[in-house]
Amino acid sequence: MQCGLPSMENLNRDIQSINFEILCVIREMSRNDLTLAAERFGVSIEFARRIRRASTSELRNAATHPRMLFQPRSTVALDALSTTFLSGKTLDEDTAERMRMTTLLARQGEGYGA
Repeated sequence: MQCGLPSMENLNRDIQSINFEILCVIREMSRNDLTLAAERFGVSIEFARRIRRASTSELRNAATHPRMLFQPRSTVALDALSTTFLSGKTLDEDTAERMRMTTLLARQGEGYGA
């Protein structure tokens, strides 16, 4: 990934790389625990079930879109996360759990359910 003022071509390549990495992590987690993968990444059990059978080549093909396949779940949780890091604090288990609950509550408020 690049920092500074990269070209759109480089930004698109970075997005594709992020998409691929996330798909790989979801696949590996799904191979160990479908429910946990679905909860952690906000995907359906069916998606987790399908992706665990995907080859690396299939994941690369799926990741080629120059748009983010996965969006942050909640701006409220991201705001809390940025406040934590900008204040110089570390992300402990209690803070992580509060952020997870904030995300779930925000999703319910947006009509997604838990």
